[in-house]
Order: sequence, then C-alpha cells, then structure tokens
Amino acid sequence: MKNQRFRHILTTTVACATLISLTVPNAIAEPESKVVQDPSAIATSDSTPELPASEETTVDAEDDKGVDPNAISAALKDLDKEIKGAGDKAVSVADGILGDKGAAEEKKPAAAAAVDRKDKGSTLTWGVRSSFNNYTGGPTAMLDDATQNDKKNQFTFNLESVSYESDTEKLEAKFKGGVHYQKYCDDNTNHTGCKLDLKIENPRIVMSKDGSHVFAKVSSKKYNSNETYTNSGTDDAKPIAQLYTANAVFEEKDGKVTWSEIPTLLTQDGSEMFSNFYPVNSSLDPLTFSFDESKLEGDKDSYKRLSTDNAKYVVSSQKFDNQVNYELHRELFKFKDHIIVATSDHRFTPNDKAGFALLNRDLAEKSFKGVKINGYGAVAFDEAKGDLYYVAKKTDTKPFDDDTKSLYKIHVDVETGFGEPQLAHTFAEEITAVGYNPASKDVVAVTQKQTAIVNQSTITPVVLPEQSELVKESGFTEPKNLYGSIVSYSPAVNELLPVEDGSFVLNGDSASAKKDGKQYYGLMVSINPKNAKPAKLLGESATENIGIQSSAARINRETIVRYNKNASESHAVAQSFRLKDGNLVKESADAITGTDADVKNWGNAFVMDDGTIMALDSKDGMIKHVDAKNFKNVQNEKTDEHGRKFESIALPKGAKTAEHQHGSILQLDKGTFYVPSFDDVKGESEETYALRKVYDPKFTPEAQKQGQEFPKVEEQKDTPRESKSFLSKTWKVVLGVLGALGGILGILGAANHFFGEQIRSFLDRFHN
Repeated sequence: MKNQRFRHILTTTVACATLISLTVPNAIAEPESKVVQDPSAIATSDSTPELPASEETTVDAEDDKGVDPNAISAALKDLDKEIKGAGDKAVSVADGILGDKGAAEEKKPAAAAAVDRKDKGSTLTWGVRSSFNNYTGGPTAMLDDATQNDKKNQFTFNLESVSYESDTEKLEAKFKGGVHYQKYCDDNTNHTGCKLDLKIENPRIVMSKDGSHVFAKVSSKKYNSNETYTNSGTDDAKPIAQLYTANAVFEEKDGKVTWSEIPTLLTQDGSEMFSNFYPVNSSLDPLTFSFDESKLEGDKDSYKRLSTDNAKYVVSSQKFDNQVNYELHRELFKFKDHIIVATSDHRFTPNDKAGFALLNRDLAEKSFKGVKINGYGAVAFDEAKGDLYYVAKKTDTKPFDDDTKSLYKIHVDVETGFGEPQLAHTFAEEITAVGYNPASKDVVAVTQKQTAIVNQSTITPVVLPEQSELVKESGFTEPKNLYGSIVSYSPAVNELLPVEDGSFVLNGDSASAKKDGKQYYGLMVSINPKNAKPAKLLGESATENIGIQSSAARINRETIVRYNKNASESHAVAQSFRLKDGNLVKESADAITGTDADVKNWGNAFVMDDGTIMALDSKDGMIKHVDAKNFKNVQNEKTDEHGRKFESIALPKGAKTAEHQHGSILQLDKGTFYVPSFDDVKGESEETYALRKVYDPKFTPEAQKQGQEFPKVEEQKDTPRESKSFLSKTWKVVLGVLGALGGILGILGAANHFFGEQIRSFLDRFHN
C-alpha cells in the first residue's frame, strides 16, 4: 500500500540515521583499523539489517474518502514499535562494529581473556586499588606474562622465588610481571603526552615480626608535573603498601601455602606512587598469594605463620628520633591519623630541632616547624581546630631568657603542615600550665593568679582565689605552688588533666601545704574558668609522702594515676584516684613504692578505658598491664575476642626512661600506641628520645577516605571511562531521533487532518 511503503522508507531511514550517528564519529576519531574481538557475532558496516514488516491496517482513499481516527491511532502505534525496533537493531549493530573500544585502545594481550581461571600454581593476585582501575578503565598494558580479569581490576603475577628465615620469621616472595597505565594522553594511539603514566612491576612481599609490606619497582609520572617518582623495589625502607597479616586467612594444605585476603593500606611511598592524590593509609585491595612448599628456599621445614599474628601487642621496628637529647621535654598529641611531637628548647644551648614535628602513623616526619618552646613544656593542642598553644622563649635576647607571660599559637594542617606563630595573649603573671579538654573543646591557661579560656575570639582572664582562701575550708595552711611553679634551673611540668564534665585537674609541681602540724604534698586543684568559683581544692590528693612532691599525672575518664621519678625501688612511688561527683576518692591505699608493686621504677604510663594502667617500667624496659589499686600485674585477665591476653611487652631501649618525665604514652586509635624510649647508642650524655610504635597486629586502621578517584581531569572522548558510559549515550541518540520523529509525525497528523485529500491525491501518483 501507498502509506505502508512510506512507513517502511521512514523506519529504514531511522535505522540508518541512528547507525550512522553511532559509528561515524568513532570512525573519524580512530582512522586506524580496529580488530574486532568476535567477528562472527556482528554485522559488517555496509550491511543493512532486516527490519520487521508488521501487518498493517490501511485506509484506502477509494473505499473511504474520510479519515478514520482509530485506524490512524493503531497505525501510529505500529509505526512507533517499528521505529523502536529499528533503533534497537541499529544500536546492536553499532555495538558489534565498535566492539570493546577500551580493549582495542589499550592493546590488551590475548592472554588477558584467560585470567579468570583458577590458577593452582604459585601466584599473587592483587588489584592494587579496584576503584582506581574502574575509574581509569584498567591498565593500558600487562607486562611480562602478568594477566588480568575481564573487569580489568584484578591482576595475577607468577612467582619467581620464595625464601624463609626461621630466626627472624621472615618470608620473602618475589613475583614477576607488571601493569602499565597510560591515560588521558594527547595521543591515545601512541600514548604520548599522558597525564597519567604509571608502571608497577615485579611485586615483592616481605612478611616478618617487624611488619609486613609490599614492595615493587615503580615509575610514576607525577600528575601535572614533569617529575617522575621512581622506586627500585629493592629498598626495604620504601614499601608501597603495608600488610596486616593477623587478619588474613592462612592455610597450609597438600604441600601448598596460601595467604588469602590480607588487608592492605597505602604507605608514604605508595602515596607518592599515586602523586600523593591518595593519602597514607588509604584502603587498597586485599591481597592473596600462594606457593608450593617445594619452591621454598631456606629453612623450609620450619615455615609457619608469624608468631606475632596472635600477640596482643607488638613493637614495630619503625621509630622517630630527631636526635635531640632525652632531657629536653616532649609532649605528644594526636591529630586525625597523625602524631604531633612537641620538643622543648634547651635553656642554655638552643637546639635547631626544638619545635613541632608532624608524623604519620608510621612515624615518618611529614612537616617540621622550628619553634623555641619553653623548657618546662607548657603546650596544648586544640585538635578540633588544629591549633597548638605554647609558651616560648624570647628570641631577641639571651637564650636563657624565657617569655613565660606570653601565650602563642600555631595552626597545623595534615596536608600543608605548620603555619606561622601568632601571639594569642599576654598575661600579667607567668603561665604555669596549658591544657585542652576534648569534652568542652576549651583550651585553658593557668597562671599563678589567673585562668582563662584562650581559644576564643575574646580572652577574658578570671581571677583565681588566693591560695590561703583555697585551702581554708579543708583545714590546710601555708599553701605553696597550688597553681603550679616555674623553676628556671630545673623545669618541671604542671599538668592540666581534662575531665569529662569540662573542668580540669591541675597537678602542680611542688604543691604543698600544712595541716595539724604535718607537711603534705601533691595537692591537686579543680580548675574551670566557667564556674563562679573557678578553683576548688581536691583535699584527698594530699599525701605525706614527699616522693609525690614532683610527679607526672595521667587521666582517662574517672581514673587518675600519678608517679614520681626515682631509680630506687623503695623511693619510686605512685598513687591512683577516682573522680566522683567533682571530688577525688583514693583508688590505691596511698603512695605505693616500687618495692611493693610490679612496676619498680615508673618510666611512663597510660590509663586504659577500663581503668587499668599500661605502665612502662624504667627498670627493665617492659610495658606492663597493672591494676590501678595496687600497681601489680592484672590477675585473671579476660581474653579478647581473639582469645588473647595483655602480656608484658619488651620495649627496645625502654629502660632508664625515668631519666625525665616526658608527656604521656599516646593512644592514636584502638590498636595503636606510641611510647617514648631512651636511646643511649651515642654514649653518655648524648642519649636521645626515640618514639616507638606499639600496635595490635589484628587491628587494621580505618582507611582514609577519598572523595574522588585519581586523577582529577576533565573527561576526554576517547578515554576508557567514556566507553563505560557509552550505552547510555547511545540511548540518548536513539531517544533524540525518536523524539524528533514524534514531532514530525505530529505535524503529518495535523497536515492529514486539514489537507488529507490533497495528500492522498499526491500519494496516488506513486501508487500508479
């Protein structure tokens, strides 16, 4: 029929137009011929798909001079189906012609198609970072027989060699092969001018009690730079990833060893490999590798899983030592996933390493700011705002002149490091202590007569009660140094301990008073600038034991412990208290000597969440888990979810740490602590402070979040990512054509209504 022929012409035109719109732009963009992966499954570009011809109900002008609306409606529905079918056919044909554009462009080897097979040999399977592969479309090329899965986000490398040393429990497995990413190039055919050019080759796994890591040969063009990061893969100080083997599945069966799903996080060198786009401790893909025991070299008969995998805590070989004498005071602060070390300056001999160091969790220094921090270490850190507050030395006079009335602050950022020092406030008297309370988010400074919240726009000091008035209600007289002391020739720390109600407990050095003719030491004071009475004596803190006169104090929740420094067990003492309704209640009987405790000489301490104490014994260098009531090892200790107990930890160079009372052991997260040690390798009077990492091997740190995948570049038409969204754009073309045709059909319907007779007369000419 006349209109049937017209409709066939129309649907064929739609199909051809759709097919051309899909294929021509790609043909223009890629003049070189492409290899079709499955030629049998597609039609050639010059073939015309057969379009279905449905039976139609037509209206002949000779039979009916009018127009039947129902017939037109039915015809339009059939025509719509035919157009849709033609469009779908065209899309199918175009997809076949184009094939997997990404695969052709990247020049993948034919062997890649077989990667999904279960290789029963000795291999490493690792995707490095699947989201990175998904975003970029996967590697451009696989090297030296390395293979990949069909999604191009998991790679398999063949084992080259594996060895084991039983003494150190060190396993080293070397694999052959690599991946090469060349993306966002000026010329995607020859891969020149690529913004991303990353090659990772010959991965090497090293497992030992000191830590487990992945190494690899790396060449990475730094993003938006002409520089290239390189890594030989043979330097044991430059791993690209850290392995957490305690959380992996270990299997030894039928002569084959398999490590499965080992959690993996990015190291500093790994971050550089990605142009520092991903931060240290960003999550990487779990890693799985296996090997036949017959290939194991060395002490093959004694190979077993790492003994540290079931230990409660392990000491890492990583440490931070800025080569500054041990006697200069240090304070530690946590900031996000980092550590800040504050090093005081020497009173008479200025040290160029005095100031603030920003470290990552593996104790690598990221940033340093030289600042002349006062000798007694009055430092606090507002972790909510990233501001450090400190008392400094005068820089324009003699080195031993201290600027004890001025409080300074300096901002820190984990990415950009430290800013410049700024004067926060100048007090009328000497500042004795500075502290931060995470509950109230207040930074508070205390002088011998005033206190103030200093991390706010307006600083208004509050007058403290006279010491004699402070102790009167408790029956004490002749108070001294209740608000702390400053002894220039022998600096000691006055600590402000944060309490959960927003107040602080001030442990002032050399605080004392008399009562009933007896001398008492160690009197503590509650401080809160927001209260009508900003200070209150905590009378239960008083003790007759002179050893507490100068002490270091620690707090967690409601438990407080304090201890002195003394090499003699009979004079090394400690006390503990519990906070209740704003008052102190003695937890220990009184000051307990090292003779009666399992901690013989207190080097440092940390109060655990359950009120027990992690104590570093300066006598033997052991980290012990002790009861706060008697400072003896915890009895009948419960096992954790992995069936482990806290056993004493031998800290390298942990002995003699009581030579100076440094700031507290720092807990970064649930499974990671940082403990000061006394490194005397250099010899007498040149001992240094070395910070060491103590961690739970079964704890995997929370991976750093990354909002957008690397690299942040504008989309290009011929990138692999473009091909991923290819189908949705195809439908946009088809739907656009159909929309236009709908408009044309609407116009034709209107024309038929008004000019039907003329149109039929015109079509009759073609019929004849």
